[in-house]
Amino acid sequence: MMMASLGRIQDAKSEKVLDILNRKDLFDLVDGDKVIKKMITKLINEEPGFKVALIWNGLKIYKILKDKLGLNPANNFADWIKTELNKNGINTMADIIACAGNCRRV
Repeated sequence: MMMASLGRIQDAKSEKVLDILNRKDLFDLVDGDKVIKKMITKLINEEPGFKVALIWNGLKIYKILKDKLGLNPANNFADWIKTELNKNGINTMADIIACAGNCRRV
């Protein structure tokens, strides 16, 4: 969707996408349970206590994975993508289809 919103099919868009990604703190996309977010922070920062937290919260993690098929619901991701698409005049799937031949450029 992002590629389609940034210009016509033949237009170069990779640098634009990289710029958009570069401006985003990707940790914002970790939007699950507070305990899970704290554990992921420990893992990323190589802080002590990750393994203990993993064992302590194992049942909770299992239930989340079983019931929700993932630790993060991706609401922040959906909001971010929607905002980026809106900046390029994309509000519906019809806008993406129309954009293939005549898009506004960022």
